[in-house]
Amino acid sequence: MQIGKINSFNLNFVQNNAKYQQAKSAAKEANKDNTRAKALNFSHLYGIKNISFKGSYDNPVSLNQLIDLEIAKKSPHVKQNALGQTQFHEYENIRNLSPCNKLSPIILKLALPLQDKDGCTFAHYSLCPEDIEYYSKILGDESKDVFKKVVTTLDNDCNTIFHKIFTSEGINAIANTLGDSSSEVFEQILLQQNYMGNTILHNSKIDDDVIKVYANRLGSRAPEVFKKALLIKNDKGIMPICYPYSGYTRNNTYKEILGNEAQDVFSYAAQEFSKSPKRDNIVIDKTFIESLDDASFKQYKKQLIEERKGEIIISDGTDYEIKYLAAALGKKAPEVIQEFLSGKYGLVSLSTEGMKFYAEILGDSASDIFLEAIKNINYRPMLEYKLFGESESEREVVLSEILGDNTDEALKNIRCKKPTIKGIFNKQK
Repeated sequence: MQIGKINSFNLNFVQNNAKYQQAKSAAKEANKDNTRAKALNFSHLYGIKNISFKGSYDNPVSLNQLIDLEIAKKSPHVKQNALGQTQFHEYENIRNLSPCNKLSPIILKLALPLQDKDGCTFAHYSLCPEDIEYYSKILGDESKDVFKKVVTTLDNDCNTIFHKIFTSEGINAIANTLGDSSSEVFEQILLQQNYMGNTILHNSKIDDDVIKVYANRLGSRAPEVFKKALLIKNDKGIMPICYPYSGYTRNNTYKEILGNEAQDVFSYAAQEFSKSPKRDNIVIDKTFIESLDDASFKQYKKQLIEERKGEIIISDGTDYEIKYLAAALGKKAPEVIQEFLSGKYGLVSLSTEGMKFYAEILGDSASDIFLEAIKNINYRPMLEYKLFGESESEREVVLSEILGDNTDEALKNIRCKKPTIKGIFNKQK
């Protein structure tokens, strides 16, 4: 009987000891995660369930994943300073995240879309192809969604990062990261206006290579999207087709992208220019002019030769601007110049250099066209002041050289209306 009691006691002891050892082992295992467990605020769990880390019924999020998220939130990379900027905004230590660290993708997903007080993400300040490739490698499959959010974020002035990225390498790197969603994103970006109404195509810093990257990524939708984008007016009423006297043009590239839509787009733009009282809204570009239909060119020509707010584009520009305009008009230049000179202010609005330059373009017809222009001038005091004024001798000489054999008839026409004009015109009897 005594032995039975001992055996019963020993059995109970062994069983209880086994339970103790199991509990001790479990406690020891739990202590290994003590540091990580402290980082988890369980009061946040309800909010956490709504983020993209929540998983699904088939692939539920583990407690460890939630803990990783809370740790990532406390990372210095995610911390924002008084200006709302992270280390990524300041371009500090941005590559000290190891691709092998399981927290790195979570940190990037949290930090990259963060906006500072100006509404800018890190990418509004600095972004190069190497950065994009580095972050994409760390983010893995989630790279597309993260960068889609970053590149479509608007700052407080409604600028996307594409308002400030002007290299084809940068655009291509982003497009590669976006993958099959690049077409959708680029369509949205090309139509996005900032607080001044400017799209990215309004910016003169964008070159042909960048424009072609957008078009290539849009694929078959490129003509339709560019047709919309090129006709968007900013707050000054300017469309992004081309700025006047820019010294170079992107319209050859636009014409290539638009294909069969080119004439419709350029002609519509010319019609819109004719409605505007502002000189800034006229395009001086050979490709643009050659693409206009007849009705639109008529409206375009009217914009060039008529006075608007005290200025006439064809005469009030610098010598460079006038020569650039004549070159852009090409074979149509003599037609436009003749119509301009026959107008009320044509001849009197030209400088002596302008007279010589237009006479050179008109060639053998210059003398007859200038004579006709003098006959059409009804406001004689303006003729006297503008043609002679303070540079009397120079203007007289230039006119007499251009008129040639028509000088006498020009003098008679002027004298019968304004006989008091001094100079060589008045010396002949």
